[in-house]
Amino acid sequence: MELRVANHDDKEEIMNIIEQAQNHLKEANIDQWQQGYPDAAIIEEDIENKRGYILFDNGENIGYLCLDFGGDASYDEIEGKWLSEQPYAVIHRLAISDKARGKGKGVEAFSLAWNVCVQKKVFSLRVDTHEENMKMQHIIKKSGFVYCGIVYQLEGKRLAYEKLT
Repeated sequence: MELRVANHDDKEEIMNIIEQAQNHLKEANIDQWQQGYPDAAIIEEDIENKRGYILFDNGENIGYLCLDFGGDASYDEIEGKWLSEQPYAVIHRLAISDKARGKGKGVEAFSLAWNVCVQKKVFSLRVDTHEENMKMQHIIKKSGFVYCGIVYQLEGKRLAYEKLT
């Protein structure tokens, strides 16, 4: 599997994968990504700012994630404690296609994102997820992240994790 920076030509395919993820969460009765987030404007902003990434497996687009090295203001306050105060990157909007879901691609995606961080000499990676999204929590923990506390995003309360070298 490989990770590459998304471009404008990828937007339609990205939105299709986002929609699949939204439907998957809805079917699991998880109230995450059910109020129109993430929308095309957010994905466009990710692409413009070179923080949107496509996941490829055997030449096929199977996923999307935002890897942001600019920090996240909502992470400034945490009910708990981050593992470090060093510069960090954050993963948002990880979505795996229906075709690839359940095959370990989320863990691979986190590993590839971690490699990008190390290449950029950033040794802290943070992520958050909905408290009912047990599958994502499993992927996050399996990827070596440590639970740090609760942060608040636009959609509400989220469980926050960090991984260090």
